[in-house]
Amino acid sequence: MISRISLTVHSLRAALEHPQLAGSILEVAPLGNALSAALGQLATRALTRARQTGNGGSATSLGASPSAAADQALPPLRRLHHELVAELSGREELAPLLAQLDELVDAKDTLGAILGARPPSATLAVG
Repeated sequence: MISRISLTVHSLRAALEHPQLAGSILEVAPLGNALSAALGQLATRALTRARQTGNGGSATSLGASPSAAADQALPPLRRLHHELVAELSGREELAPLLAQLDELVDAKDTLGAILGARPPSATLAVG
């Protein structure tokens, strides 16, 4: 899982280094900020779980007793990605960037499920 996230982040960084993508950075900012928040929550959840099992405690499930911050619903990354795709429709040069962002959202969703994180609330999810 970590390798998938690392490869996706590396690909995203490489894509952003192309001059033709410079104008898209502001449009990607809401999704980028949400990805950063989600990864922070997941890291807190993973550290909490590691401390519980490392201190003689026994985590009864993969998502056992996270801190209050990590127990918040994750940001609506899939919705934000769909909005970004709609906003950038017709800009074919951004297709590789959008594909990499899609992979990153998928990787975060997978990691969230493994760690037992709460998904975004139903009112924010894409229907």
